[in-house]
Amino acid sequence: MLRVLPAGQVLDPGYRHGTATQRTYLALVQKSRAQTLRARSGQIHDLGGGCRLEILAPADPPIQGTDADVNNNSIVARLVFGRTRFLFTGDMETAQRRRLLDSTQPQALQSDVLKVAHHGSYNGTDRRFLQAVAPRYSVISCAVGNEHGYPHRDTLAELKSLGGEILRTDQLGDIEFHSDGQSVWRAGSRPPSEPGSIAGGSAQPGPASPGGSPPAPPAPVRRGGPVIANVVSQVYHSPRCVSLPGRSRQRVFASAAEAEARGYRPHRECQP
Repeated sequence: MLRVLPAGQVLDPGYRHGTATQRTYLALVQKSRAQTLRARSGQIHDLGGGCRLEILAPADPPIQGTDADVNNNSIVARLVFGRTRFLFTGDMETAQRRRLLDSTQPQALQSDVLKVAHHGSYNGTDRRFLQAVAPRYSVISCAVGNEHGYPHRDTLAELKSLGGEILRTDQLGDIEFHSDGQSVWRAGSRPPSEPGSIAGGSAQPGPASPGGSPPAPPAPVRRGGPVIANVVSQVYHSPRCVSLPGRSRQRVFASAAEAEARGYRPHRECQP
C-alpha cells in the first residue's frame, strides 16, 4: 500500500519476525519518511472531524509461545466517527482474541462493521467475540481460490448464526462504506437519509428528518417500557431503534430491567 498511497504516519505493532515481507515493508516505511508509531492498547489517535482511532491490541507483554505469535500480536483498532464504529482485527488468532475479551468491556468492542480476523480463518472468530461486537456488516478479506481455503466453514457458520450481512472480497472485490456519523451504508446503496433506504444496511428503516437530513437517533429505552432483544448478540433495543434484529432473532421483554436480569445489555444507541 505504501507504494500506492502516501502516509504521514505508520502504526506498527513492534513485533519483529524477519520475514521477507516484513523487510520489504520496513524498507518502504523508511523510504516514505513517514513517522512510525508503536501501537499499544489504550492509545487513542485523534484523526480530526470527530473521528478517532482506538487501539485495543497488542498489549505488553507481547504474546509468545503460540503457533503464530506474529498474528497474535496484530494491531486491533476501532475507528469511531460520531455514533458509528468500525472494528479492524488484523490477523488476530485465538490467543489475542481471548486476551482482548478478558481485558476489554463489551461496549468497547461493539461495532457496525467488523473486518473479520485472519481472512475468515476458523481460529480468528468465535461466538463470544461476535456477540460482543454485534456487527451489522462482517467483511472478509481473502483472495479468490486461496490456498488456505479462506473463509473457513466454521467462521461462516458463526457469522450466519449472528445475522447481519457477510461481505467477501473474493466475491465482490473492493468493499467500501460511507458514514455520516449517524449511520453506515455500503457505497452504491442509498444513504439512510434517502426514502426507502435502510440505516446500516441490515436494520429496519426509520423515518428521515425533514429536508433529507439523516434520521434522528432512536429514542432511549424507558425503564418501564418493553424492549426487544437480540437472542444472538445478547443486546436489547428500544422498539424504535433502527438496528432491530430480524424477527427470528427477537425476544421481547416487558422492561429493560427484565432483560438485564436475563443477562442482556443495552444497545449503545438505546442507553436508558
